[in-house]
Amino acid sequence: MLARLRKIVTRLAALLLGTVLGVATMELVLRAATDTFPTHRNPLSGFHRPHERLGWLGVENYAARFKRQEFDVVIATDERGFRKPAAEPPRGDVARIAFLGDSFLWGWGVPQGAVFTDHLQAQLGATARVENYGINAFGTGQALLLVEELLVDDPPDVAVLLFCYNDLDDNENAKRGRRPRFRLADGELVREPVTKRLVSPLNRLTQASYAISLLRMNVDNGVKRLRNSAKVWAQGELPVPPGPTRADRERQWKLERALLTELATTCENAGIELRLLYVTCNFDIAGPDGTVVPGVSQFDYRGPLRAICEDLGVALIDPTDALAARWKALPVTGSKGEPFYFSRDEHWTAQGHAAVAAYLAEAVEWPRR
Repeated sequence: MLARLRKIVTRLAALLLGTVLGVATMELVLRAATDTFPTHRNPLSGFHRPHERLGWLGVENYAARFKRQEFDVVIATDERGFRKPAAEPPRGDVARIAFLGDSFLWGWGVPQGAVFTDHLQAQLGATARVENYGINAFGTGQALLLVEELLVDDPPDVAVLLFCYNDLDDNENAKRGRRPRFRLADGELVREPVTKRLVSPLNRLTQASYAISLLRMNVDNGVKRLRNSAKVWAQGELPVPPGPTRADRERQWKLERALLTELATTCENAGIELRLLYVTCNFDIAGPDGTVVPGVSQFDYRGPLRAICEDLGVALIDPTDALAARWKALPVTGSKGEPFYFSRDEHWTAQGHAAVAAYLAEAVEWPRR
């Protein structure tokens, strides 16, 4: 029995050693090749680091491939972990315009130089500096914390917060303690802190390794396909998760109003002009006869947001009508907003970012010095 156990342990040790050597060899080969990077499917674990107050921020001075079915692009960050601009921004005594938001601002699925802030910087030239503070999955509450953390002591002239409909959910969703959560108690805003790490040590190892990141991406893809196949086998089709109810949305809008009120006060005290940018989604321009998002697209988001901005005296930038007109004028359009939107991920494509930037440059007055 002991001899058999030793044989099993020896074989396992040999297998482990062979695996380590194989991964090490793969790592060396990938690093020796030109234009190779770590590869990630999940941007939260792939491009971010833990932050005790905000939940997560971007990895500093990092470049990696973001690969999914619809795209394969390289994402690069600057010394603070935010999306690296296409060109060195102007320095000195110039107006500063800071954009805050989630994956739409981070540039989901678009290559370097194709984010709308890059285009807007090119339009404004040396008269203003456009700063991109986009972080994946950030809601309004996390944007408020980011302003308190980074901008109050170094205030820009203008802060533009992107509002996407999923911010309403993100404000309440603590991701099992990995994200700061916000709620109202007797009309007062309550902040619940981060209690767990979103980005684990294993994720950090994956970020550093070309080979492990590639292997993990393939494993994750395989696991997802198996799960989807199992759901289809059990139910006949992939289940559609239940969307929010009208009562959910009413509660969430009250919280959103409280968060925007505090953000407006924070910016005013710091001498920052606050503006909001409505994130036009594919159902805004392709619906109602086009794309429909179950549990989402039947709600009005522009109206409630406009009312809050009017009450707070905050300018609302809404490119929806202009984007819809540009989209409808294209020779070919898809039912999910293509080619301005990815059909699966439903984020802006590079063409969508260019259209948003064109509107911002043509229709909005920006400070310049």
